[in-house]
Amino acid sequence: MNTSEKLTWLQEGTALGILETEPLEAIAQAVEEKVIPANERLFEEETPPEALYFLLSGKLESSSKDKSNHALNCGLLPGTIINLQELTLDELTKCSMTTLSECCFWIIPAEKFKELIAEYPQIQKSISRGLAQEVA
Repeated sequence: MNTSEKLTWLQEGTALGILETEPLEAIAQAVEEKVIPANERLFEEETPPEALYFLLSGKLESSSKDKSNHALNCGLLPGTIINLQELTLDELTKCSMTTLSECCFWIIPAEKFKELIAEYPQIQKSISRGLAQEVA
């Protein structure tokens, strides 16, 4: 996929579609595609996030020790962005992630995504606004 196609997918298929073209294009240029086999643990709960993940295809499951928050124990659909809140707010991961089938991801290493946030402050502003609306 070229950058233009990635940009279109990010705009139409993810929550980042609210961003202006310039920061979204920078994100599209930074992603690297990675296929992860079934039954692989992406990361453990309560660890520093190593990357931002965009699920392109496959089945993925999140699980958490916090059984009172059912949103942390679910299956995820293509278009889901993983670790966005954690990286934006400098938090630990809220759940563990495991592939149920072979999954294709776009991945941005955590440090690279933090550089993008520093270069394009509107990324953090838009994400924070979206989180505030979700809470309200």
